[in-house]
Amino acid sequence: PDTPSLRHSPRLRFLGADTVTELSLAKLAAHTPLVEDVMADGIQGDLKWKMLTRLTTLRLPLANELTSCALVDILAGIPTLRRLLIANASLWAWIDAVDT
Repeated sequence: PDTPSLRHSPRLRFLGADTVTELSLAKLAAHTPLVEDVMADGIQGDLKWKMLTRLTTLRLPLANELTSCALVDILAGIPTLRRLLIANASLWAWIDAVDT
């Protein structure tokens, strides 16, 4: 079981995860509506981070796992986001995402 205790953690504010998938993100959004800070060591799929309506801090793994389109979705799609930390982000991928 990847997230057995989420339904018992409705007041969870911070989550660190090895890998975030589309399914685990949907479960996180459904069971922990107050989560504000997510740290992921890996990501899989086209993640809809905006499901986390109170997300203020997002810490992501190596930027080579993120496309410019994914960065645009993160930057434009999460109005509550205040801090975005990406390990080893490519300056050109960042510029491309911000200029879009």
